[in-house]
Parts: sequence; structure tokens; C-alpha cells
Amino acid sequence: MRALDGRNNVKVYNLSAGKSLPDWLTERKRRRLAKKDVELRRRIELIQDFTMPDFERCFDSEVIQFDILSDDYSKLVFLQDDRYVEFHSQAGRWFRMRIPKFGRDLTYHYPSCDLYIAASGSEIYRLNLQQGRFLNSLQTEATTGSE
Repeated sequence: MRALDGRNNVKVYNLSAGKSLPDWLTERKRRRLAKKDVELRRRIELIQDFTMPDFERCFDSEVIQFDILSDDYSKLVFLQDDRYVEFHSQAGRWFRMRIPKFGRDLTYHYPSCDLYIAASGSEIYRLNLQQGRFLNSLQTEATTGSE
């Protein structure tokens, strides 16, 4: 990849120019080649089809929604499709609990420490994380057709 001067002093990059390494090379061999070749060291790699495979946290079922509970991303909550809510710390799963109905969405309200979980029915469950217990549910007029 090299920068070309475009109009109005805007840099234009040619993505096909320069050396490329085969995909089948191991990371160790790539580093060894980069030490020897200055052009390989200076090149920029673009990441395509970037995915994050479930945070590599080894979930028991698929995650529907998640939210961050702390400012430093060390505490997370995950809503799963099998009626479970999982709380994770930096080390992994800390606590797992089942909710009465299949969850659809969740959000965390930081000032009140309430975790709101919208379920398949017309209720929104409130879990107070400071007290560690469910509070009275909020009733909505939503109709889902299947409860």
C-alpha cells in the first residue's frame, strides 16, 4: 500500500500495490520475514470480515443482548436465548440466573442499579443489582401473540 497525492492535498491509497504475504504462513514466519524486509515492516494490514466470536467466554447458549455494567468494561451482563441472564467479570462467568419468560432485550440503568429485562410477555422485569433481588415488574400494553 502506498499513498498517492490526490486532488486538494488529499492522500489516496493504492491497496493493491506492494508486497503481500501468503495467508498460509504462520504468525511466527511472518514476524521473521518482517524483520528482514523493511517494506514488509512498514506495510499496513487491513482487517476484513472482522468478527468477535462471543467474546470467547464459552456460553452455553446464544446471546441475544448484552450490556456493560462498569465504566472499565470489567463487568458485563448477557441475556441468552434459553431464559438465562449471565453476569461476567474479567475472569469469566460469575453468576447465572433464570428469568420467568424468554427475554427479548435488556438495559442497565446505572443511577438506580436496576437491570430492565423485556420478556416475551407484557412485563418488563426489574432486577436491582444493589439489593440482589427482583423488584415489582413494569406492565406494558404490548401484545406479542405468544406468552
